[in-house]
Amino acid sequence: PVEIAPSATLNDGSTLNYDQKNQWIRAGLTWANDSVYVAVASRCDHNAGNISGWMLRYNQKLKLQDTFHTIETTAGYKLSAIWGSGFAPAADADGTLFAVTGNGNFDRGGKDWGESVLHLPAALKKPSDFFTPEAYARLNGADLDFGSGGVMLLPSVEGQLAPPMAVAMGKDAVLYLLDRTRLGKTKPADAGALQALRVAGSGAGVWGGPAYFLSPT
Repeated sequence: PVEIAPSATLNDGSTLNYDQKNQWIRAGLTWANDSVYVAVASRCDHNAGNISGWMLRYNQKLKLQDTFHTIETTAGYKLSAIWGSGFAPAADADGTLFAVTGNGNFDRGGKDWGESVLHLPAALKKPSDFFTPEAYARLNGADLDFGSGGVMLLPSVEGQLAPPMAVAMGKDAVLYLLDRTRLGKTKPADAGALQALRVAGSGAGVWGGPAYFLSPT
């Protein structure tokens, strides 16, 4: 057995602790880089002023190696949990990871990562890239977590002219097609995404993750 109890120091000097009562492991586990990656969520929005999302990296002996927390600044509403309704964070061929966060504080300065697709290095330092829908404040206000669905990496096919791609959709039912090498950050009208396609009414999105089908061959 392993006790999960990471902590971090926020930018004001306060300590961010893992809340064992109100934080759950809701996403699937990811195996990459000879490591187990564990994404940490919240239990609904309980204790939202003190909880951060986490990504934790354990070696094969289940010793904690690296940590990443999704909140760096103090805020009355932190969260930014990684849950994906059971869908695991995605690992690319280069060992980097992609995950989606739910309701929580977002800072354009790159300190708080609510409602975002994050591209994380294997050692879980600061995200190398991100995509956040322009409507992140509305998603927060209406409990429309982007992180209710995981991010899926589409396999490149022979002759493909487009860059390596990923897709993600949350409760808001907007399917985002993203360039894995340049996720798009936050831009008016979601211009940073390759495509943003509304497929259903707001709130009728996905809890889980998408799937792809290449062909019978």
